[in-house]
Amino acid sequence: MAVKINDIAKHAHVSAMSVSRYLNTPQKVSEKTKLKIITAMKELNYQPNKIAKSLAMNKSYIIGVIIPDIKNPFFSSCIHTIEGYMSYLNFNILLCNSEEDSQKESEYLDLLLTRKVDGVIIFPISSNSAIRLKKTKTPFVLVDRKFDDVETDYITVDHCSGALLAVEHLIKLGHKKIGFINGPGHLFPYAERNRGYRKALTQHNIQIDPRYIKECAPVQHAGYEVALEILKLPDPPTAFFLGNNLISVGAIKAAYDLNLNIPDDISIVAFDKLPSNDIIRPKITCISQPVEFIATNAAMLLIGKIEKTGFKNIQKVTLKPELIVGESCSSLDKVQLNLSSGSYYN
Repeated sequence: MAVKINDIAKHAHVSAMSVSRYLNTPQKVSEKTKLKIITAMKELNYQPNKIAKSLAMNKSYIIGVIIPDIKNPFFSSCIHTIEGYMSYLNFNILLCNSEEDSQKESEYLDLLLTRKVDGVIIFPISSNSAIRLKKTKTPFVLVDRKFDDVETDYITVDHCSGALLAVEHLIKLGHKKIGFINGPGHLFPYAERNRGYRKALTQHNIQIDPRYIKECAPVQHAGYEVALEILKLPDPPTAFFLGNNLISVGAIKAAYDLNLNIPDDISIVAFDKLPSNDIIRPKITCISQPVEFIATNAAMLLIGKIEKTGFKNIQKVTLKPELIVGESCSSLDKVQLNLSSGSYYN
């Protein structure tokens, strides 16, 4: 026989109304009552009828999430936090990995709208996706990226000031020949990081050398290839600012393959923490984004829009990143150059 709400209420010694409230709006139930209800459900092996609930509430209880690269630790960490928050509120997530492909992003958006998801959290490639969501009146929040031509809710960090922090840290150590390997410049975060890099050099009257600036796909193998190219220059940089964590992993591998020591031969600052950065040596100096805060607030903002309990005005949230000083940078006078060849590379 199917377990009913009254059975759970009797077993948990709470009212049927409390059980109903937990099933529909768990955030309105006290932790003490919630624990009683959850325990009773487990003991009675209760399986909620989600289809019936969806029909009754005119909701799918599904949130669409579109990310650009599931292999990137920044995005996967965001997903972990968003899923945990949504699960707590009895929402499921439908995860889509666009792989920085605007066509794929558009196709995933078609899928989510067809499935009639209750809302969408999107790390967008194109403003077209935001425009479509706005036209369909689907609740949505942009994360990490924003567009000047679309007036909508977003939460991001100040990528420009993060890059400025990174480059100024290297400048204070005496570096002037600072290489910069960045992701695709048409994407908002990388455009802003490029702006911060150039701003730092300009403010300190350091000439911008185009040989030291390269864009590539925001993945490890691309970072590796571009770093090799720059490090093999006759007059290579003494330091790198690297546009994301996967590019950084590739560039570090390139340095090691050329028998370079970090930081004695080349100093490195990465945008975003590297995987296992707390245990690898040298610990990489990095610009840290408040990942959990970003993801949690994106989820909260979306739920507020779905339930119509959130802010009435559009929320534009820009957070400050933080410089985490590790062991991957040294002062210029400690950098040992291979003077016999005029290059690091033999």
